[in-house]
Amino acid sequence: MALIEAYEEQYAALYKDINEKLDRLTKLEKQGGSTNDRWGSTLSGARQDIEDVDEVLSKLNMEIRSLKGDAKASVQSRLQKYKIDTGVCKETLQSLQRRGEKAGTEKERSDLLGDREKGGVGIDPKGASSDHRTRMQATSQRLEDSTERVKESRKTARDTEMVGQDIISELRQQRETLLHARDGVREVDQNLGESRRLVKVMQKRMQQNKCFMWAVVAVVAIIIITIVFMSLQPSAPSLNDPPPPPPPRHP
Repeated sequence: MALIEAYEEQYAALYKDINEKLDRLTKLEKQGGSTNDRWGSTLSGARQDIEDVDEVLSKLNMEIRSLKGDAKASVQSRLQKYKIDTGVCKETLQSLQRRGEKAGTEKERSDLLGDREKGGVGIDPKGASSDHRTRMQATSQRLEDSTERVKESRKTARDTEMVGQDIISELRQQRETLLHARDGVREVDQNLGESRRLVKVMQKRMQQNKCFMWAVVAVVAIIIITIVFMSLQPSAPSLNDPPPPPPPRHP
């Protein structure tokens, strides 16, 4: 969540900066300054900020995938609002850009017509305006080519970053899976240790019971042998018994 909060703070700062630049562009347009350097630099800055916002929202969207439940739904709702607000800024910027380009074209046409009307001795107004137009077109073409290359580079960097974010997300999920597996193995190992302890206790008790049983058997055997032995022995004469009769005498 800390990374998501950082992205949202970055978005808020960029969104504020974009609106300030759009306000300046609107004021310059009303003042008729849509063709000066301030207009161009402010317009370029606003475009750059919008591209940065798109990158931040893309990163935020990647981080949302790791959330679950109510937290995910809440951040998704805010992200949808951010996208709508950014879309409004894009439309406003495009509208200002179109009006600025139109004003610039009209000013260039006016300047060319003025130069033609002011053509004097030794100056070919038609040739001068043609050369000026050619230079302007070449400069515009170079700027457009440079802008396209920058856009392509930023798009490639953004795609690379998104791929990196996907890989990081997958690695994070694999890490969580490994952590869960390690916890499971640790729990199984603890259960196995407890099972071993119980088995040892049971074996010890079995040995004790076996020794006790053999002791009981030995005692019983001794008693039986003693009884048998005593039963086989002749009984000794008692003092109370009468003496045996004498043997008869023969004459």
